[in-house]
Amino acid sequence: MNVLIIDDDAEIGRTLGNLLERRKHTVTLATRGQEALGLAKTTAFDIVILDVRMPDMDGFGVLQALRAQGSAGGVIMLTGQGDVEDAVRAQQLGADDYLPKPIRIAALDRVLAAIGGRKKPPS
Repeated sequence: MNVLIIDDDAEIGRTLGNLLERRKHTVTLATRGQEALGLAKTTAFDIVILDVRMPDMDGFGVLQALRAQGSAGGVIMLTGQGDVEDAVRAQQLGADDYLPKPIRIAALDRVLAAIGGRKKPPS
């Protein structure tokens, strides 16, 4: 799958990207919301992995913009400081799942498989 990772902590993005590349995914990294939105306008991503807390544009704003431009497939939101209200808001805005940091690899694999299984076969 073609995956866009958006996290203002570049090290987290690279680590997660390396993990996904070992699982045969194609990965693009962005560290800012506006950068990610620009990438999503020119590239079709199957999955977007999106940090909730970022300095220029929070993950909820990015999620809303991605959905408005119709450019995001599955969306997984990540947070190190999440709460139930944020999880509910993420779901209401169209996120497929909401995972806490540090990310449990088994949980991420499960969500990726579920989203990948929902993809429509080519017509």
